[in-house]
Amino acid sequence: MSGLKILIVGGSVTGLTLAAIFERYGIDYTLLENHADVTPALGASIGLLAHGSRVLDQLGCFEELLPFGNGIENMDMYDPDGKKMGSHKGLGTYMESM
Repeated sequence: MSGLKILIVGGSVTGLTLAAIFERYGIDYTLLENHADVTPALGASIGLLAHGSRVLDQLGCFEELLPFGNGIENMDMYDPDGKKMGSHKGLGTYMESM
């Protein structure tokens, strides 16, 4: 792709995945990230559902990342004030059945 340069704004899972795809196919890109590194301690986690896992598998890195993950069986949801809004029990089993 001569003359084409792509700008990726944000080094999140999506931005880094896109950069990996561009790298694989020799597409010229620049990745911008506001944080000093791509794993800031912001108290957040990354959840991968079936579609995201398939993308990582197609990139050839899903099996390599598996040891770093944990399954989720139960999930509680809270509003900004800390009030419990609801919960899901057996979430992992349900997601695997999809």
